[in-house]
Order: sequence, then C-alpha cells, then structure tokens
Amino acid sequence: MQFNKQKLLYSCVIDNNPKFYWQGYIFINSLIKLGKVDGDRIYVHMTGKNEEFEKYLVDNSVNIKHIEPWGD
Repeated sequence: MQFNKQKLLYSCVIDNNPKFYWQGYIFINSLIKLGKVDGDRIYVHMTGKNEEFEKYLVDNSVNIKHIEPWGD
C-alpha cells in the first residue's frame, strides 16, 4: 500500500491565550517551513479573535474556523 501524503490533513485548536497563539505559530510554521506542507492542508480552529495571528494564517493559505470554547 502506497502512502499519499497529499491527502494528509493537519488540524489544531487554539484557545484565546497568547501562549496558545505562540504554540500554534510554532506548529504551523514547522509544518509549512520544515515539513513543506501547503497551508491549504492545515485547519486551525480558534476560540477567539486575533487579527495579527489570523493575518499570518491567511497569508499562508491556512484554513480558519471560529468555534465556541468548551470546558475550563
């Protein structure tokens, strides 16, 4: 069986806290720069709004989905 890495998608949830935006940036930047993953194969679910971070995502063609936070 052959593995098709073009069908592989990546996703994460980023809560509305500066440390999570930073961790998300590291994760996404690593995928794009080191893993050579196209941004359109990355899905970020955000529980808050952050113009600067969202601009970074849009500039890198990353998919954004705003969601309601859950839990504590």
